[in-house]
Amino acid sequence: MKQLDDAIEQFIKTAHHVTLSQEVYADGWSAKEIIAHLVFWHEYYVTVLKALANDEDPPLMEGTAEKNKFAAPIAKKNSREELLNRLVKAQQKFKKYIVLVKIPLIPYNKTAMKRPPKDYVSVIAKHVAKHEKDLHKALKK
Repeated sequence: MKQLDDAIEQFIKTAHHVTLSQEVYADGWSAKEIIAHLVFWHEYYVTVLKALANDEDPPLMEGTAEKNKFAAPIAKKNSREELLNRLVKAQQKFKKYIVLVKIPLIPYNKTAMKRPPKDYVSVIAKHVAKHEKDLHKALKK
């Protein structure tokens, strides 16, 4: 869990300094859209973990593209501080529910491979770290 905590902490630090409107990716994603993307994904994972912790079927999405289309509306409706506060709250809930999950393999969505909790956390931490690195590069432009 430390890997994910550290990745979230570093992402938040970098996100505080980046220009929100700055294009980070060639496809036009701005820094704010990347922040919103991570917020949406993290809140989605909390929803999955909470359902699993309560022995319920999680509301799994079809795949990455389905999740990504929800980030832009979140970016438009929320300020930087609101987004980062949502990310902090989602991380707190993530830590609460991950330890309560009783199944050996956790799904990301309907199409992705299921992983043991430790690997699930590691993949998410790497995803956060990748976007932090990209935001950090954008700071230097």
